[in-house]
Amino acid sequence: MRGVPLKYAADFRPWARRSTVPYGTARWLVGRTAAILALQNAGVLVDTRGLGCGSFGCAYPVEGRPGLIVKITGDSSEAAATNAVIAAAGRGAKFPALVRFHCVYAVKETKVFAILQERLRPLPRADRAWINTHGDDVVEAAAARGRSAAEWAKRIGGSLRREDVEGLIVTLRALWDQAGVRFADLHGGNVLVDPRSGSWKI
Repeated sequence: MRGVPLKYAADFRPWARRSTVPYGTARWLVGRTAAILALQNAGVLVDTRGLGCGSFGCAYPVEGRPGLIVKITGDSSEAAATNAVIAAAGRGAKFPALVRFHCVYAVKETKVFAILQERLRPLPRADRAWINTHGDDVVEAAAARGRSAAEWAKRIGGSLRREDVEGLIVTLRALWDQAGVRFADLHGGNVLVDPRSGSWKI
């Protein structure tokens, strides 16, 4: 992971200690701000209005690059897994239903990472409900090697979602085998739609 030279993080640390919000929250706010400033120093202009936040991070559009987002996260395991995927792809591994990652920045003097990746859109409501119900079945099918991905996809996804489910199973198996990355679950928050092809991606 590439470290981004950063002179701002140390300036924010005293504020984090004096702040009236919990220290962990203050540290995250400091790290996130430092990451945005570091990215801007590196020429990646982040639209700070944001797209939304999850348990460990927030996503932001990249100005002038409508097909990209920056995910700023405090989850070091996510950053390490992303780095492993990028390395595996560099060796020729194929992940057909995985978001395309461009790079991971480790922001110096913080425990925050910035992931530059392809921008996807949320699943339609009916598909989101389906993956929330059947996501565990897809993960279990990927782990079970007695049947092909196509056979499992037909069994789980039926005629309506067979191709998308097959893509997820093939990708989960490739992640495990070629990048050492294991997905514990699939749900409507981590399965999205490629706006160009309409196919599902993790």
